[in-house]
Parts: sequence; structure tokens; C-alpha cells
Amino acid sequence: MKITHIPTLRLILGAAALLAAVALLWWIVGYTVGKSAMEQAGGAAAFARAYAFRETLVLPLFAMALLSHLTRLVGETGAGRWARLAVLAAVAALLFAGERSPGFALGWVLFVVGAAAAAEATELQGFVVALVAGAFVAFAFVFDRTEFTTGQKIMVIALQDVFVYAPLLVGPEWIDRWLWRSGK
Repeated sequence: MKITHIPTLRLILGAAALLAAVALLWWIVGYTVGKSAMEQAGGAAAFARAYAFRETLVLPLFAMALLSHLTRLVGETGAGRWARLAVLAAVAALLFAGERSPGFALGWVLFVVGAAAAAEATELQGFVVALVAGAFVAFAFVFDRTEFTTGQKIMVIALQDVFVYAPLLVGPEWIDRWLWRSGK
């Protein structure tokens, strides 16, 4: 039996592959670039405290990889599409925002909306949509952070957008194309 014919296994393996790709991209490239940039801006210690590798950061990253794949499945055209996406966004916000700020919950909702938008676009358009949506998601997650100045927040938003959120939003399409040899 081929793995491509087992939807649940394909979903989990796709999310794990996306997690691995984004984790490597962020902690090898993005974090290094960010720490160097933040040294120049005077916020390297705060950046390291917030974004250095910790096991506790892997679960939310896996949740976003899984959520990105689920959004593609739940958000397929049909009756009740937006209701299904709203429920998915609300559940994600409730599960992962917890007692944190309203901006953090908004980040999870924006992530689902961004994943739905990226799933609708094709090729280069999907990447552009993911970059724009990723900037909004990063803004929601970074806006309430008090350890960064406004300039440092802008740098963190740009770094998180390019190295984390945009790849997560457009990743399921790439995973389908490269790992499963299917897609649009």
C-alpha cells in the first residue's frame, strides 16, 4: 500500500517534513542572521532569550505545520468552507494562545486565514501571498513583546516572516509537489 493513499499518515508525515524544513531554515539560517542583525541593533540578548532553540518551541512549530496542512484540507471549496475555517482558527487560537495576549490569539487566526489564502494561489502568487500573510502573522506574534524596541520588532517581524511563517504557509504545496509527487 502506498503512503500517498493513506490520508492521515500523509498529513502527519507532511507536517513532520514541513516542521523539519522550517526548523532547519529558522535555527540554522534565520536565527543566525537575526542574532547578527540584533547585535548591531542592541537586542541580541533579548532575541536569543526569545528565539534560541528550546524544546518548548518545537511543539508550536509542529502545530503550525499541521495546521497549515489541515487548513488546505478543511478549506477546500464547498458549502460551509468559511465556517470550517473559522472553527479551525478558533480552536487553534484557544489551544495555543492560552492566557497570552489577544495579539497572540490573533496570530493563530491570521495564520489559518493566511494558509487558506496561500492554498488558493498558485506558484509564485502563492509565495507572494505567503510573504504578505506571514508578515501579518509575525506582526501579531511580535507586537506585544516588550523586550524589543520598535526598530527591533520590525527586524524580528521580517525575519520571522521570511524564515518561519511564509515557508509554513506555502509549505504544504511544496511538500505535496516534492514529497508525494502531486499538487496543482
